[in-house]
Amino acid sequence: MTIENHRNMIFTDPKKVLWRYIDLEKFNDMLETRSLFFCRTDKFSDPFEGSIPKNEFEYRAEQGQDYGMARIHRKLKKFTLINCWHINDNESDAMWRLYLKTNEGVAIQTTVGKLCNALDKSTFIFRVSKVRYINYDTDIWYHKMDYPVSGYNFYVPLIHKRIEFSHENEFRILFDIENEDQYEDYWANQPDPMGKKFEVDINKIIDKVILPSTADEKVEEKVKQIMNRNNFNCDLCYSKLKDEPYY
Repeated sequence: MTIENHRNMIFTDPKKVLWRYIDLEKFNDMLETRSLFFCRTDKFSDPFEGSIPKNEFEYRAEQGQDYGMARIHRKLKKFTLINCWHINDNESDAMWRLYLKTNEGVAIQTTVGKLCNALDKSTFIFRVSKVRYINYDTDIWYHKMDYPVSGYNFYVPLIHKRIEFSHENEFRILFDIENEDQYEDYWANQPDPMGKKFEVDINKIIDKVILPSTADEKVEEKVKQIMNRNNFNCDLCYSKLKDEPYY
């Protein structure tokens, strides 16, 4: 089993539906390489990724517990890779708009359980968690109901984000590059300095491929060609946003 449980992670029902909204270039690459791309945490657009809330920071400073935390957190962001999905029982118009700038893309639908099972045969160790969203100016990590975990380790900042990003309703797969201390020039010597790809059984992951409501026949044909070229077969349909009103 390559999904390693950790008490700081937030459990997600295996039956929960997951979505990934990607352009056709990324979709083709996923099928062609039979892999998922994991991005370096320090390359995400939100500078607060992997950081700590204001109250946590001030408390640690008062207790003299800093010990160069900021430096350690920045380093861990560089060597922690994340693959992100959107948790939602239904499509999201906001996600279509956020992640696709044109009509040449798709949404991939799966479940938490299927995604985790697809990683089973990997020789690498992954951790999974739902992301919790808090106010970084006023909140702390611990919460009696939402996050009753009193202990802290370096995973905690990686599964929390600012409340401003709550629309993402994110599910994360995390991978640690071990023994990072010996890799001063690690990323300079990698094929892709932005992250890594890990082979998975794509056929186990994807339940359905959805075309955007704005897609035309040309886009549909491109998607079919990508699927055929990569010997991949699954349900292909249009977004429900394309449905006609009932009146």
